[in-house]
Amino acid sequence: MACATRRIRTSKHTLITVATIVAADATALRNAMEAILTTAPKLVRADGGEASDSARYVQRSARLEFPDTIVARYLERPGGRSTVALYARSQIGRSDLGANKARVERWLARLEAAVPVAR
Repeated sequence: MACATRRIRTSKHTLITVATIVAADATALRNAMEAILTTAPKLVRADGGEASDSARYVQRSARLEFPDTIVARYLERPGGRSTVALYARSQIGRSDLGANKARVERWLARLEAAVPVAR
């Protein structure tokens, strides 16, 4: 199933995406997203790891080890629902050749498979 996302703003190396609203509170959503992120290669949490409504990560590219920054912001919605906004960007270069978009779409598809979508 394709992940129903809404792209807010993009440039050659920046992507902000909001995922589908899910039928879970922000804490459960954060836990599900963190379980997905623990399987990502070369990804480290860069903000100290405190549980909060946001988290910052750095993931390095496979070949040249270029760093990309990813920020996840977990947002409560009415009725026990929540969503996540992901901001992904390259730190070096003019273009990431679609790497951030592909990464975010892959993570959100896995998130939708793990957490029920709000109807």
